[in-house]
Amino acid sequence: MIAWIDTETTGLDANDNDIVDLAIILENKGEIVSTFERKMRPFKIENVSLKALEVNGLTLEQIKTFPDPEFVYQELISWLDQFETMFTFAGHNAAFDKKFVHSFFVKNHGMLNFASFFKPKNLCTLQLAYEVKRQLPTRDCKLGTLAKHFGIAFDGDAHTAMADAKVAMELHKYLVPIAEKGLQMKMNLSQEVKGFIALKEKYLRLEYVIINPDGEIYITKKATENKRALNFILKHLYNLHQ
Repeated sequence: MIAWIDTETTGLDANDNDIVDLAIILENKGEIVSTFERKMRPFKIENVSLKALEVNGLTLEQIKTFPDPEFVYQELISWLDQFETMFTFAGHNAAFDKKFVHSFFVKNHGMLNFASFFKPKNLCTLQLAYEVKRQLPTRDCKLGTLAKHFGIAFDGDAHTAMADAKVAMELHKYLVPIAEKGLQMKMNLSQEVKGFIALKEKYLRLEYVIINPDGEIYITKKATENKRALNFILKHLYNLHQ
């Protein structure tokens, strides 16, 4: 089961700063199973970054009225425990949110609970977006930028935990087909290239082309100096893309 998680925090350091808004969407085979959303008071109010609060649309006065983090922790444990399974931690920049959720467990003396609920490997839409960036016309891989590109609307304001978690979950549905198509193209190209090199290895040899790990073909300077070799390479590459 996938746990789409987003946090809004009082800063960037998971040890010194805290979660003030936590959202989790549990997804199983494309269906939403359950959701959890809580605001909470930070453990260390003195470490609150006003700039971080501004991004989150919160004020110092507001977060002082939020429930105790210890109370929210107990609610979270009870909620997660009912599913009797381990979850894949997922999100946009999942590593960042996972550090804060882990720190939240540790501050509540629940480090062992964290390990029993979440698998080691993350599912990260930011990482996936970086992997397919060449197929995306966007200027960056920020959640808001990608959401706008794919026409995914935020449910409420961006930079609220639940709104961001929902968009990350939807974004994943758009990125996966792009990644799978790219992988298939690389596999097909790799096979074609191997056949291409094997077919004319005696004539072309490997010094005429370079093939990187992604299956991309680069023509070397030596090939450009051999008109017959260059014509053969260009003709073959043209045929590959027809």
